[in-house]
Amino acid sequence: MAERVGQGVYSQEFAAAVRAEGERVIEKVERRQPPFSGEWAAWTPDPAWTIPELPAGWDTIPAQLWDRRKWAYLS
Repeated sequence: MAERVGQGVYSQEFAAAVRAEGERVIEKVERRQPPFSGEWAAWTPDPAWTIPELPAGWDTIPAQLWDRRKWAYLS
């Protein structure tokens, strides 16, 4: 990440947010908090659930840019 920040690919603020989120997740893993607890490992979906389908025309909807892209990327 530091290399990409130095190259101007990512902003310092984005790199700090990524690090903070990574540290938050590591803490949850170490404390065995959901979804990293035993409860999640035992979860199974309801057998009555059906497999969802994409709506008609899903592949014709134009892509949208991430509204926070300028915060993350410097361009």
